[in-house]
Amino acid sequence: MKIMRVIVSILALVSTAVVDAQAASSNDLDRCSETGYVGSSADSCGGDDLTRGIIQVSRSGKVAVTVTGAEADPLYPYNLYEVYWLPVGEAVTSAQLIGNFVTDCNGNSIKNSGRPGIAWLKTISKAADITSTSYSNIYTLVGNISSGVFLVYDRGPYSYTSSITAPCNPATLSEYNTTTSPNDGSAAKSTTPFANPVVVPDYRIQFMSGYHN
Repeated sequence: MKIMRVIVSILALVSTAVVDAQAASSNDLDRCSETGYVGSSADSCGGDDLTRGIIQVSRSGKVAVTVTGAEADPLYPYNLYEVYWLPVGEAVTSAQLIGNFVTDCNGNSIKNSGRPGIAWLKTISKAADITSTSYSNIYTLVGNISSGVFLVYDRGPYSYTSSITAPCNPATLSEYNTTTSPNDGSAAKSTTPFANPVVVPDYRIQFMSGYHN
């Protein structure tokens, strides 16, 4: 399945919200099911909610994601998402990993301090990574990008705790979805790798960006 069919069906929307004064590009994120995308099966698009989403690339290559009203479950209040870059004309299986972000119990993206806000993409494979300062750089990862779209996948629970109250600060978490246990509360919980399943390229794409050039 070539992404050109997706491009034809997505409006190139430029957001009015700017998270970086030096942003090289800014595009809305739309639910995959609302873009007209036709993949290899009826399950190519996922069903996560989304009130609004924006993805931006800074001139230095960092990628910022602002999401509100995404998937939220009171039993699994924090969700791990993964973002890929797909050049125009390439098959979805050629999408390249850019990084991850986490949403809170309101379905809003979490910024680097661990509070709701703008999420700069980074590789998040364990709980401690959310507060690290190692950001993803799209130019380093995929080279000089030209035209394409961003694909966002839901990796599942970041945490299984249900004892979260406003303002949904992940600093209050004590249990994580790790390879040790779905409710890992051990001493090494923050540095134990997550158990979230790997992304299947053309299966349950949750959100897609507008045309990026």
